[in-house]
Amino acid sequence: MGRTDNWGEEPLKRAKHLIKFLLGYNNNQRDSLLVQAWRKIDSNRPELDIQTRLLNLAWLLNQDSNIKSKHDSRLKKEKEEIQSIIDRLKTLDIVRENSTSSDKRKGIRNFTFILWHSSKEQENLTQLELTWRNRPELKKSKLEKNLLASDIQISEIPKKELDSKLKTTIKTYLSKSFSADTFAELDQAGEPETGSERRTQLKQVFIDLDVQFYERLNTRNRKLEQLSLFARDISSDDDDNDFFGESNENLSAIKCLLQEKFLKIVIIGGPGQGKSTLGQQIAQLYRAIWLEKPYDFEDKVEVKRIPFRVVLKYFAQWLGNKTSDNNSLEAYLAEEVSRVTLRPGDISPQNIQDILLCQECLLISVLNTGVM
Repeated sequence: MGRTDNWGEEPLKRAKHLIKFLLGYNNNQRDSLLVQAWRKIDSNRPELDIQTRLLNLAWLLNQDSNIKSKHDSRLKKEKEEIQSIIDRLKTLDIVRENSTSSDKRKGIRNFTFILWHSSKEQENLTQLELTWRNRPELKKSKLEKNLLASDIQISEIPKKELDSKLKTTIKTYLSKSFSADTFAELDQAGEPETGSERRTQLKQVFIDLDVQFYERLNTRNRKLEQLSLFARDISSDDDDNDFFGESNENLSAIKCLLQEKFLKIVIIGGPGQGKSTLGQQIAQLYRAIWLEKPYDFEDKVEVKRIPFRVVLKYFAQWLGNKTSDNNSLEAYLAEEVSRVTLRPGDISPQNIQDILLCQECLLISVLNTGVM
């Protein structure tokens, strides 16, 4: 999907074409590929509600081109361009989206176009161009400023190599953790966590999970919608950028996690549904990359990361038994690395902090009551 930082002549031309098409569209002329209705028609800003699928809209907008079928692969690019134009119009408060997460999974999009006249095409196009060219400099939200500041701070931290002793300790930690997590943790399914020679290999039981966006996320909330758009803008412009989806199919959990579209992802599900096993598999995958071992899905990994997997019930026990003042996550990870590598004192909380700042890392936390 195109970013919204291009406000040149071509995007304006596309925006005008979209508005002109919608003003002249007849609901009955093409099998309800697009449904529309006017509201507040006598006000100075009448509103045009439309319901469609972006692919259908791309098809309708290109009826006069050499694209003769809705199955033409070129329509995917056209669909992305339409989404990009709509995002710009949202920024100008000309478009408001009313699609629920359930609508989006089905491919259905609901938009309200806030125009200037219900029938005078030229007046709408003139006002659109004036709004487009005289748009105020967009003020970044506090969230965007914090994220951008964070990006700047992180980018200024040099990605340096670990010193040889620390690197050896980390590789030992990853190797021992890789061996220990060869077996699935199926205690919720009745299998003991330790001490059984009949334990199940992780590879034998792991099945990629189907996930959906959480229904209770209210996409009509303006702040959440702006956050969603900002997240899209900072995501990569690759050909596989349909992360939000436009179908009723479930998403692959592995794909969602490995695409790295967001800094944080929470997976919610009932006990025994596979969240902990998914966390194990993701940790194993990144460990294998570091240890140069072949592993499933390794071709999907975009960034080589040091994985730290934290089971929150063990972290809570550690906090409960802690006698010193340092109860930070870095202190816990330092003790865990020392315990696993049998090298007490070789790594400090400061070492962990340095690793998190100067190396690409992944933190996987598991709560065995329905959240990962």
